[in-house]
Amino acid sequence: VTNSSEIHIVGTCRALDLVEGRIFTSKIWGKYNSSQDLTYEWHVKTNNGYKKIAYAILKATWVRVIGHGVVEIAAMPPYLNDIMGINSKMAPKYASNDLLSNTHNQLPVLEFSDNIIKSKNTPIQAVIFTENFYTTQEDANLVGNVYFANYYIWQRRVWDSFLFSKIKSYFTKNYVNSYEFFCKHTQVDHLREAMPFDEIIVTLSIEAVFANGLSVYYEYFKKTANGKEKLAVGRQELIWLSKEQKITNMPEE
Repeated sequence: VTNSSEIHIVGTCRALDLVEGRIFTSKIWGKYNSSQDLTYEWHVKTNNGYKKIAYAILKATWVRVIGHGVVEIAAMPPYLNDIMGINSKMAPKYASNDLLSNTHNQLPVLEFSDNIIKSKNTPIQAVIFTENFYTTQEDANLVGNVYFANYYIWQRRVWDSFLFSKIKSYFTKNYVNSYEFFCKHTQVDHLREAMPFDEIIVTLSIEAVFANGLSVYYEYFKKTANGKEKLAVGRQELIWLSKEQKITNMPEE
């Protein structure tokens, strides 16, 4: 099962680009050595080789399913341990920090400005947008739980719906052709599993506001007979970026 995941975006790709994905183990830990940090990289092919456009770290644990949405940690089976275990070819061969520091960013350094309008050190604002999603088996994986990637899909849909409800011109006027919110980092930390046919509630709050971007906070809940149960939390960092990939301050609206 997925414990958490985060994605760092350091470049862009276009339609018809050839993108190469890579995966390897960067850490093995926990009971039975059943937990792993898996590192993913995506590179776009250029005339001069490859350029990294994104990398991600996914923390996962091998488990045994003992009930509907209930699991326990278990030792990896021999065939999987041969592929991904501590003595496999995918096992860590150097520190993950050494690897991730050499990103060869295609984009300029995507940093928030010092002009902080609302700091992360202040309490997270009240929920300003909520959207519900209905799941089916189409949203599940072979294990039976709702697949972790859906949380990122819901995250983006909630953000788009919120933005459209407040600033329709972002999608209909020149913003879409000249400037955009560019996601430079996103993550989801899981607390418990969702199962097919659960109704999912996703809330959006603004965590911090900078002159040139936003930090957005998400909470994921399962609707229950008595209210709701928290499934996960997420964060998204958005930079106001031109099509020429230049960072600038957001418009006042």
